Amino acid sequence: MKYAIELYYDEETEKKLFDLSKRIADEKISTKFLEWKARPHLTLACFNDVDESKCTEHLKVFSEDHKVMPAYIGSVGMFNDTKTIFVSPVMNYSMYKFQRELHEELKDFDTNGYEWYCPDRWTPHCTIALTHEDNNEAFLKRAS
Repeated sequence: MKYAIELYYDEETEKKLFDLSKRIADEKISTKFLEWKARPHLTLACFNDVDESKCTEHLKVFSEDHKVMPAYIGSVGMFNDTKTIFVSPVMNYSMYKFQRELHEELKDFDTNGYEWYCPDRWTPHCTIALTHEDNNEAFLKRAS
């Protein structure tokens, strides 16, 4: 993906999520997510082609009308096709509305190929392990 709009957690939650990814690596389940050196986040949208200055202006306007939202991590899940292990926040109307409004603000940018991040198809998740390059047992192994 060329461009992504990501929502980050507060420092305490981010540390807990990072520690969970580290535990998965320490248990020798998978180290791939840590190798990415990415911050734990929710991806709200992905784009192929973006005029960066125009997008930045849209995001500034958008952020002025939106504020911090609480998030409660309520479940652990897996995407079978990509062998991604993730945690998910308990979603509510405000969070879905936020993501829908973001897409409306950025509707001029190309989301082709990233339809799973568009409204009505979005599965909000925070990746904690990427096991697609690991052996098949890694995806199903459980940390002790």
